[in-house]
Amino acid sequence: MKRLLNIGFERELKKAIKLVDELAVAIFLLAGRDTVSSALFMLLSKNPDVAAAIRAEAGHDSTPVTYEHLHYTHAVLYENMRLFPPVQFDSKFCTAADVLPDGTYVSGGARVMYHPYAMGRTPRLWGADHEAQADEDDVPTQTKGT
Repeated sequence: MKRLLNIGFERELKKAIKLVDELAVAIFLLAGRDTVSSALFMLLSKNPDVAAAIRAEAGHDSTPVTYEHLHYTHAVLYENMRLFPPVQFDSKFCTAADVLPDGTYVSGGARVMYHPYAMGRTPRLWGADHEAQADEDDVPTQTKGT
């Protein structure tokens, strides 16, 4: 009866469950954001030249800068995400039969799991120095400058 009328302990329990749900969502969102920002902070603190280049690209005047003009910053963020992805494992469900880029057939409804952390460090894709940060020469020429 208390549950139906939403009174007493049942009311408090419902509030507590709602709070836990809200906190779980907030923690999930913050965990991804904080992981990426912490990794970016590490990257920039270990590479003061990169931090200086990002500041220089953003400019020193009050002119608004759009993302399309921050080519070097874009490259640094992508490199950071390659080496320090916000999640180590992830999975997706295939809505219809498909073929992956390597030729692997995936049937509809199948679950495909992948490991972004390992993918960003695969020597076959990134070379023997796969854990090294990309330097200025690795930024494609079409992304350098504005």
